[in-house]
Amino acid sequence: NEQLTTGDKAMMEAWKQAENTNDPLVLQDFMDRYGDGPYAAAAQQRLNELAQLRTSGVKRFDPTGTWRVVATYKANTGNTSWCGRDNTWVFLLDFRKGRFSRTYWSGRAGLYVTGENADDFVNLKFDYPEGGHQWKWTERFKLDSGDERLTATSTTGGTPPGCSGTIGVHMVKQ
Repeated sequence: NEQLTTGDKAMMEAWKQAENTNDPLVLQDFMDRYGDGPYAAAAQQRLNELAQLRTSGVKRFDPTGTWRVVATYKANTGNTSWCGRDNTWVFLLDFRKGRFSRTYWSGRAGLYVTGENADDFVNLKFDYPEGGHQWKWTERFKLDSGDERLTATSTTGGTPPGCSGTIGVHMVKQ
């Protein structure tokens, strides 16, 4: 039950950013600053793994860059008249490491896309407000090739009563 010092908090935050990185410079910077701390062995092990990957010639897919995204909302049959209508959004999404958020439009229907891109996963959230209500879909997945497809039904509590639907997403790296 000891209080964490400011230095401990800084080290823990730095480790959160360094532990899953594929950038050896990030890990080396961590080692330079916190090489005598409790995460030093794990950081060194990760550095060794990255060195092995570089020397073995194994290349991993890099998801960073521009992706063409086609997102299609299909309303279920039996939805009430004020439920959202079928819509398709086509846009470019710039995946750089970090967080992103932007609204894309199909006519007057907006699709708000938020998410986070990391070294080994993408977390996407789609919000489609319609008629004073909002549909929400959240997907966490790996971008491990240049062509990805996913389909999701709206999340629990993310659909207005009497409305439901499915969103399909097709992403192709440009």
